[in-house]
Amino acid sequence: MKIVGFIFNESIVHWNGGINYYRNLFKILENSKRYKILLFVSPKIKEKIQKEYKNIKIIESKLFSLTSLNNMLLRSCLYFFGKSIFVERLLAKYDIDILSHFDVYFLNKLSKIPSCGWITDFQAFRHPEYFNNVKNAMKHMKVYFKRIINNSTIIFVSSFVARDDLLYYFPNTDVKKIKVLQFVTEKEGESSKMFSSMINSDVLNRIGVQEKKYFVVCNQIYAYKNHIIVLKALQKLVVINNNKIPFKIVFTGALYDSRDSNIQNVLNDYITEHKLENYISFSGVLEYTDVLLLQDKSIAVIQPSFFEGWNTGVEECKNIGKKIILSDIPVHREQNPDNVVFFNPNDSDELANILMDIFNNYNYTEEEKNRLHAQKLYDNRWGKFSNDYLSVLDSLKTF
Repeated sequence: MKIVGFIFNESIVHWNGGINYYRNLFKILENSKRYKILLFVSPKIKEKIQKEYKNIKIIESKLFSLTSLNNMLLRSCLYFFGKSIFVERLLAKYDIDILSHFDVYFLNKLSKIPSCGWITDFQAFRHPEYFNNVKNAMKHMKVYFKRIINNSTIIFVSSFVARDDLLYYFPNTDVKKIKVLQFVTEKEGESSKMFSSMINSDVLNRIGVQEKKYFVVCNQIYAYKNHIIVLKALQKLVVINNNKIPFKIVFTGALYDSRDSNIQNVLNDYITEHKLENYISFSGVLEYTDVLLLQDKSIAVIQPSFFEGWNTGVEECKNIGKKIILSDIPVHREQNPDNVVFFNPNDSDELANILMDIFNNYNYTEEEKNRLHAQKLYDNRWGKFSNDYLSVLDSLKTF
């Protein structure tokens, strides 16, 4: 068996979407029966990562600890000189055959170990207004993206939108190196929490909602995720209906954005000013299966973002045929779920009308028909994702 190596940056523990993304990659490799997985992490995050991936072998190294002298030297070499021997030596020590999905710690261009870089998206280029100290952030990103592009054997992007952005911002990129890998989330099995009525009730009770009496937004509380438009739509409905609306909005995810530390205050102030407390629930970070359950038992999922690389929540809704209310942005159109209503992410009136219409016209029989249809499509979707990823790795084995 060939060994595929992965290196996690310490920030991964704050990115639930990334943790779930890698979970699906690992499942593909495990199912293939022809690749082993070795994951390299900082000692600071090993315990957290081991809980997430119980069956994956993990190697801890201070080389990837942001406060260590070794890491500072490594990052300086990579940033200023575009190369370093430290990572390759470590990978060679553990007989790594391929380095997959690196986004910071790249190998040298002439490395004997083929490597697949991963550029998740170009948000900083498209929407610099969501970044603190944007000039400095852009300077560093441009350097690192160029290093990834130049030193990778293959460059993974998650959408054709991202592929077009890559070629627009870095026009000298070799097109043959770019591989679009549109990821699919693994479907939960029949034995999962999704199908335990006792656990269903517990999760809903903890959050303070009733089945089919709420909409859910499954995003970290980041500025570009556009939670404010949902609050504005809700406020309009509260006014129109004389402070009586028959549903709540649940927001899941972390409540802090390092790029905009004030975003939670902005949302809280809006909720307080318009007296929306009785219609809102912030759950914070939840277990992944609890998030899936909340999506399943909701009236519909709302995804209001101004920008996405490739949204995990959309793929989760596709798995069960769930109704999803999507901001009309290019990548959401590319993801193309069947059971969808698109809206202008700047138009709270449009969103308010959609929420009321979907609530008033909810039909359980129709939802079950959509679920059965989604189940029929799932195997082909997962199979294509698996084959696309494995075919890239297989092509690298001869290097």
